Amino acid sequence: MYINKRSTIRIGLAMLAMALAACTLPGVAEPTATETPIPESPTPEPPTATITLSPVPTEAETQAPTPTVGQQFTGANVYAVSHLSGNRLLVTIQVPGGIDGNYRATVGSSSLVCEKLVEYPDRLYCSGPEPYQNVGYENAIIYVFDQSTGAQVMQIAFSIPPWATATPSATPTYTPTPTPTP
Repeated sequence: MYINKRSTIRIGLAMLAMALAACTLPGVAEPTATETPIPESPTPEPPTATITLSPVPTEAETQAPTPTVGQQFTGANVYAVSHLSGNRLLVTIQVPGGIDGNYRATVGSSSLVCEKLVEYPDRLYCSGPEPYQNVGYENAIIYVFDQSTGAQVMQIAFSIPPWATATPSATPTYTPTPTPTP
């Protein structure tokens, strides 16, 4: 017997029709759903809890930490941040009213030497090794210390910009782009 594609489809449709007809034949009892009672479980006792009260924090404990600023450094801000040759960082701090004394600073793990210039008596120029190998902006905090007492006189959060990348220009002969040395 030869069965082609049409015959296969007809046979499948006929079987489907018979299956559907069997579901609706008179005299065939349809299944009924019976409910099975769910046994009741005893009501659980609410858990007991022990509450331990902690002391109320004082006003000094609830305040957010603020930047440390000595009296002379009130209103100070990071004026400029620059990358210097030799993998060095320069942070310029503007101090309204001028600066008295000698200072040093730290950024990350780098120790910076700070100096005042006669031309700009209200700025402190702090330079030292780059604290980060930044290819993007790096958030940092500069801590400034009085050299005579070792006391911290200021801390300010700031961002260190990424190193500038060289812009290629057309040249008659190939010249490789220099890469900064770490």
